[in-house]
Amino acid sequence: MKFLVVASIGAAVTLFAQAPNANSVSTTGVSIPTLGFVQGQAPAQLQPILGVPGSARLGVPLSLPSAVTQIHIAPGDAYALVERGPGNTVSLVSLRGIPEQAQNLPLIPIPGATGQVDLLAFSPLGTSAAIYSRPTNQLQVLTGLPNAPQLYLNVSNLALSNAPQQLAVSDDAAARVTGEYFYHVRPRKPSPAVRDVQRQEKLLQACERFSGVELAKQ
Repeated sequence: MKFLVVASIGAAVTLFAQAPNANSVSTTGVSIPTLGFVQGQAPAQLQPILGVPGSARLGVPLSLPSAVTQIHIAPGDAYALVERGPGNTVSLVSLRGIPEQAQNLPLIPIPGATGQVDLLAFSPLGTSAAIYSRPTNQLQVLTGLPNAPQLYLNVSNLALSNAPQQLAVSDDAAARVTGEYFYHVRPRKPSPAVRDVQRQEKLLQACERFSGVELAKQ
């Protein structure tokens, strides 16, 4: 088992597209296909997208407990992770088989998970999630989602020169990668010159000449 966690330092904007899934909303005994979910107008609301592609509509908002401040919908729309403020751990809410007009959907707290979430990223299949908290400079990885959620990795006081602006995490919960090149959250091969030690030395020497500052030698 290997697990991949990537923290990107550059500014980035990530767009997600929801795909049709096997979820359904039950109304008076009749099951209506659900294409996905979107966050409602209130922080503690979800709205199902009902119907089929080409003939869809927004359903009645589904209410979560009023303490919910932010909702993160997982790929496939089987569940969501929700925030309830710094004093409460991140919780999970199942989105499968929800009756129409459901109120106060039950939340499953994830023991040990932080309640101060600044960045959150799901793995491609939604079986894992990475969380970064700026106030505590803390990185966490959750696994077993959605059926057996647990805290897999908890790293405090990350040794980073800048706070991460984007996260990526793999479905496999065992390997971590650092010092590699990623573009749009996908691994890419850098130019061979990047790993050329002689070129690196020449670059440092040029920096010294231009700046007049002698760099420390290891």
